Amino acid sequence: MTTAKAQGVAVGTVTAFASGGVDGPGECACNIDVRQAVAPVTVSPSILLGGSGGTDVTGKTTTVVAGQQIVLYASYGNLDVTSRSWPVPGTIVGGSNTTPTNGGPTPINLTGQSTTFYWVTSGNSLKVTFTVTFITNTTTNATATTSATATFTVSGPTNVNVPTPTVGQWEIDTSTSGTELNFGFPIGTAGITATAQATSPAGHTGIYMWAQLVTADTHNKTSGSTTTPAVRVLASTISFRPMQD
Repeated sequence: MTTAKAQGVAVGTVTAFASGGVDGPGECACNIDVRQAVAPVTVSPSILLGGSGGTDVTGKTTTVVAGQQIVLYASYGNLDVTSRSWPVPGTIVGGSNTTPTNGGPTPINLTGQSTTFYWVTSGNSLKVTFTVTFITNTTTNATATTSATATFTVSGPTNVNVPTPTVGQWEIDTSTSGTELNFGFPIGTAGITATAQATSPAGHTGIYMWAQLVTADTHNKTSGSTTTPAVRVLASTISFRPMQD
């Protein structure tokens, strides 16, 4: 009986047993019986912060800031992977897609070798676990599952204070599209002024931005059985400036 190693298996090696006669150098008139595919005994993935060349944060607690881009990469060697997952606690988004007329959060890929997201809110002891399932036996398609965990402390602004906005001069105008309430009269002066204060996390100065959540608002006036728009607030007429902490 001749023993040979078959190449091309993703994990470990395959032991093949051959029986029969040898016709000449490098030749074998025989039957090949593949018995088993052996995987490494231990597969220990690592979680890297910052991409494939990032810092290993496996089993550690790392402090980040809400709004900071988080790029996590799983390092696990050459495996025949069948599935991957990144359960991430807390409120996260994949980014933001904003245009003058609409916008919102972008989706997050939590099934790849890497994932990119942003924590929206602060939190303590947030455990991120990467789980990978891979084939250990190419003959039977047997699989095994292993995982790695990293813990994050997400810090954010404190002592947030937003006083009631002050309102400047205004006037009611009538146009072909209806009655409008215009703030900022005369033109060039502020109609509504909002201020805010907050203390940033240590080591992070930060720039804060106002976000307009209402795209349009209409207040109706009812007189008897007749209802007409009394005030239309248009988001396109509102502008915001960043505030410093």
